Amino acid sequence: MSTSGEPGILVVDDERAIRFAFTAFFSSVGMAVDCAGSYDDALTCLERRSYGVVLADVRLEGSGDTTGLDVVAQARRRLPGCQIIVLTAYATTEMESRARASGANEFLHKPQSLHELAARVRDGLNRYPNHATRR
Repeated sequence: MSTSGEPGILVVDDERAIRFAFTAFFSSVGMAVDCAGSYDDALTCLERRSYGVVLADVRLEGSGDTTGLDVVAQARRRLPGCQIIVLTAYATTEMESRARASGANEFLHKPQSLHELAARVRDGLNRYPNHATRR
Protein backbone atom coordinates (compact mmCIF):
# COMPACT_ATOMS: atom_id res chain seq x y z
CA MET A 1 0.00 0.00 0.00
CA SER A 2 1.29 3.42 -0.94
CA THR A 3 2.38 5.64 1.92
CA SER A 4 2.50 8.90 0.00
CA GLY A 5 0.39 11.73 1.40
CA GLU A 6 -0.81 12.55 -2.11
CA PRO A 7 -4.07 11.11 -3.36
CA GLY A 8 -3.11 8.17 -5.49
CA ILE A 9 -4.67 5.60 -7.73
CA LEU A 10 -6.54 2.50 -6.65
CA VAL A 11 -6.51 -0.26 -9.27
CA VAL A 12 -9.16 -2.94 -8.74
CA ASP A 13 -8.79 -5.97 -10.99
CA ASP A 14 -8.88 -9.69 -10.29
CA GLU A 15 -6.09 -10.40 -12.80
CA ARG A 16 -2.70 -10.29 -11.12
CA ALA A 17 -0.92 -9.52 -14.41
CA ILE A 18 -3.09 -6.41 -14.93
CA ARG A 19 -2.42 -5.20 -11.39
CA PHE A 20 1.31 -5.79 -11.84
CA ALA A 21 1.43 -3.99 -15.21
CA PHE A 22 -0.59 -1.00 -13.96
CA THR A 23 1.54 -0.71 -10.81
CA ALA A 24 4.77 -0.84 -12.78
CA PHE A 25 3.59 1.63 -15.40
CA PHE A 26 1.94 4.22 -13.15
CA SER A 27 4.81 4.06 -10.65
CA SER A 28 7.27 4.64 -13.49
CA VAL A 29 5.53 7.92 -14.33
CA GLY A 30 5.56 9.08 -10.71
CA MET A 31 2.07 8.13 -9.56
CA ALA A 32 1.29 6.43 -6.24
CA VAL A 33 -0.60 3.18 -6.85
CA ASP A 34 -2.40 0.69 -4.63
CA CYS A 35 -4.01 -2.47 -5.96
CA ALA A 36 -6.87 -4.70 -4.91
CA GLY A 37 -7.77 -8.05 -6.41
CA SER A 38 -11.19 -8.38 -4.81
CA TYR A 39 -14.11 -6.39 -3.46
CA ASP A 40 -12.97 -6.96 0.13
CA ASP A 41 -9.41 -5.85 -0.65
CA ALA A 42 -10.77 -2.73 -2.37
CA LEU A 43 -12.89 -1.85 0.68
CA THR A 44 -9.86 -2.24 2.93
CA CYS A 45 -7.90 0.16 0.70
CA LEU A 46 -10.79 2.66 0.64
CA GLU A 47 -10.97 2.57 4.44
CA ARG A 48 -7.24 3.25 4.83
CA ARG A 49 -6.66 6.17 2.50
CA SER A 50 -8.09 8.63 0.03
CA TYR A 51 -7.68 8.23 -3.73
CA GLY A 52 -7.89 10.75 -6.52
CA VAL A 53 -8.64 8.04 -9.09
CA VAL A 54 -10.15 4.57 -8.90
CA LEU A 55 -9.68 2.23 -11.88
CA ALA A 56 -12.05 -0.72 -11.59
CA ASP A 57 -12.71 -3.76 -13.74
CA VAL A 58 -16.36 -4.79 -13.99
CA ARG A 59 -15.75 -8.49 -13.37
CA LEU A 60 -14.11 -9.60 -10.15
CA GLU A 61 -13.77 -13.38 -10.06
CA GLY A 62 -13.78 -14.92 -6.60
CA SER A 63 -15.66 -12.02 -5.02
CA GLY A 64 -18.97 -13.86 -4.65
CA ASP A 65 -21.89 -11.85 -5.97
CA THR A 66 -20.05 -8.54 -5.86
CA THR A 67 -18.64 -6.86 -8.94
CA GLY A 68 -16.45 -3.95 -9.85
CA LEU A 69 -19.62 -1.86 -9.94
CA ASP A 70 -20.07 -2.54 -6.23
CA VAL A 71 -16.57 -1.16 -5.74
CA VAL A 72 -17.52 1.86 -7.86
CA ALA A 73 -20.58 2.53 -5.69
CA GLN A 74 -18.53 2.26 -2.47
CA ALA A 75 -15.78 4.49 -3.86
CA ARG A 76 -18.31 7.12 -4.92
CA ARG A 77 -19.91 7.11 -1.44
CA ARG A 78 -16.60 7.32 0.38
CA LEU A 79 -14.73 9.61 -2.04
CA PRO A 80 -17.24 11.90 -3.72
CA GLY A 81 -14.51 13.98 -5.39
CA CYS A 82 -12.52 11.18 -6.98
CA GLN A 83 -12.51 10.24 -10.67
CA ILE A 84 -13.78 6.70 -11.21
CA ILE A 85 -12.83 4.93 -14.40
CA VAL A 86 -14.33 1.57 -15.29
CA LEU A 87 -12.32 -0.67 -17.58
CA THR A 88 -13.85 -3.77 -19.09
CA ALA A 89 -13.48 -6.26 -21.89
CA TYR A 90 -17.22 -6.97 -21.61
CA ALA A 91 -18.62 -3.61 -22.64
CA THR A 92 -22.30 -3.21 -23.46
CA THR A 93 -24.55 -0.18 -23.50
CA GLU A 94 -26.43 -1.61 -20.52
CA MET A 95 -23.18 -2.17 -18.59
CA GLU A 96 -22.07 1.40 -19.29
CA SER A 97 -25.42 2.71 -18.01
CA ARG A 98 -25.08 0.62 -14.85
CA ALA A 99 -21.50 1.80 -14.33
CA ARG A 100 -22.47 5.45 -14.65
CA ALA A 101 -25.47 4.94 -12.35
CA SER A 102 -23.07 3.42 -9.79
CA GLY A 103 -20.89 6.54 -9.92
CA ALA A 104 -18.36 6.01 -12.73
CA ASN A 105 -17.11 9.09 -14.55
CA GLU A 106 -15.69 7.15 -17.48
CA PHE A 107 -16.34 3.76 -19.06
CA LEU A 108 -13.48 2.42 -21.17
CA HIS A 109 -13.03 -0.73 -23.22
CA LYS A 110 -10.06 -3.05 -22.74
CA PRO A 111 -7.48 -3.06 -24.08
CA GLN A 112 -6.63 0.59 -23.53
CA SER A 113 -3.34 2.31 -24.36
CA LEU A 114 -1.39 2.81 -21.13
CA HIS A 115 -0.32 6.27 -22.25
CA GLU A 116 -3.93 7.29 -22.98
CA LEU A 117 -5.00 5.82 -19.64
CA ALA A 118 -2.18 7.70 -17.88
CA ALA A 119 -3.40 10.96 -19.42
CA ARG A 120 -6.93 10.27 -18.13
CA VAL A 121 -5.60 9.34 -14.69
CA ARG A 122 -3.41 12.45 -14.53
CA ASP A 123 -6.44 14.54 -15.51
CA GLY A 124 -8.46 12.84 -12.76
CA LEU A 125 -5.77 13.52 -10.19
CA ASN A 126 -5.64 17.15 -11.28
CA ARG A 127 -9.39 17.42 -10.75
CA TYR A 128 -9.20 15.92 -7.28
CA PRO A 129 -9.92 18.61 -4.66
CA ASN A 130 -6.82 20.42 -3.36
CA HIS A 131 -4.41 18.46 -5.51
CA ALA A 132 -2.40 18.88 -8.67
CA THR A 133 -0.04 16.19 -9.93
CA ARG A 134 3.54 16.92 -10.79
CA ARG A 135 4.17 16.94 -14.52
